[in-house]
Amino acid sequence: MASNAYNGTRWKQARKAALARDRFCQDCGTNENLHVHHIRPVKTFADPTDAHDLNNLVVLCETCHPKWEGRDHRPNALDADGRVKLSQLVHSLSRDTIERLYEPPGPWILTRWFYEVIYRSSNRCRMCFHALSSTRARTDHCSTCGRPPVFWADENAYSLDRILKRVVFACSVCADNGIPVEPTAAKRVAKRCWNDDAYESNKDLGRRLVMNAVYASINAAYDPDEVTKNYDAICPEPTPIRR
Repeated sequence: MASNAYNGTRWKQARKAALARDRFCQDCGTNENLHVHHIRPVKTFADPTDAHDLNNLVVLCETCHPKWEGRDHRPNALDADGRVKLSQLVHSLSRDTIERLYEPPGPWILTRWFYEVIYRSSNRCRMCFHALSSTRARTDHCSTCGRPPVFWADENAYSLDRILKRVVFACSVCADNGIPVEPTAAKRVAKRCWNDDAYESNKDLGRRLVMNAVYASINAAYDPDEVTKNYDAICPEPTPIRR
């Protein structure tokens, strides 16, 4: 009986309408070898022709069609009302294409992302890197870590204890953004590079130390053997393998 449901005029009209509405596979986005899939199977209807309601149909390609058999929901390219979510589809296709064509970013690229997007931002706490409004960043205590507005005027701002806290916060921000980190490696590098006299005479080393520790943390997450081999005692700029 179900096979007869595909022979009538209603099925032909419904199939044509579904193809005109969706235009491409609602799972992968291709417009080749398209099928029309019944979300709720034909065999579950008392009258099989009722399965051809347009709201029960979705266009899939011959590759994606089998994996949607037996599911009672639509592919992500359609919203609850059956409308095509083009922005989500484009985003998904873009990510798939990038993942196929390019290798994932390595430790150095991820460290540079942290520096450019997080560390250098004027709208983040200089201690914990929590996002703040531009006004609050200059005038208020940070609600996350309690950092005072004039943070660097504090005589303890460049103490090893404060640096270690910043390093841990930096690793936490990286993790929140999907970057693999090993905070223990970061703290180990910070302690190894610390030199009281050098930091007292050159405050810029604080930035270098945090960035070196972040790089070491990310690098250790990729390769535990790479933890400290690229670092000198007085914390130069990193000299990583650029990958």
